[in-house]
Amino acid sequence: MWLDLITAYMKVIQRFTSSIEKTMYDNPSFFELYALPYKGVVKREIELGDITSEDTVLNLGCGALPFTAVHIAQLTGARVHAVDKDTNALKKAKDIVDYLGLSEYISFLKNDCLREVPTIFDKALVALQVEPKHQVLENLISEEEGSVIVRAPRDEFEETYGEMPDFEPTDEVEHKMLTFDRSLLFDLESGEQ
Repeated sequence: MWLDLITAYMKVIQRFTSSIEKTMYDNPSFFELYALPYKGVVKREIELGDITSEDTVLNLGCGALPFTAVHIAQLTGARVHAVDKDTNALKKAKDIVDYLGLSEYISFLKNDCLREVPTIFDKALVALQVEPKHQVLENLISEEEGSVIVRAPRDEFEETYGEMPDFEPTDEVEHKMLTFDRSLLFDLESGEQ
């Protein structure tokens, strides 16, 4: 019973967060404040995936506040393709990127990655809210080279954010975030899935 209540509560929080992001996207101070806790997360993911300025990064599930794409571009100089299935979120994300002067580093694609994954990446980073994880990860892993980093939900939030598939990661890094506690690396070239 408690698990059902927690799951219902988390679904409300998830919708509320998405709504806040779409409403506050045009406030640069809010964006900077909201993105701050993720800077350390993205830094560790950059190290985990060895992301450099030579890479093209696919950021799946960028949302209206594309802090992951922004941090990757700012910290590495990599070219980032920010992907989301929500046209409205993409428009708002593009406005932020334009405001920050990062348009030469970050472009946007509308795609849900369930049927087809853009094949324009060396590295991919899958946001926590992307679902169904199994199918998206399977589509990404079908690529022959590159690597994929997936934010894995804490056990108690798997029902809200989707259960991780039983693929064996190449490596992982831990985080101290409320809803996710690690990012998993899948190295496509090593054949370890």
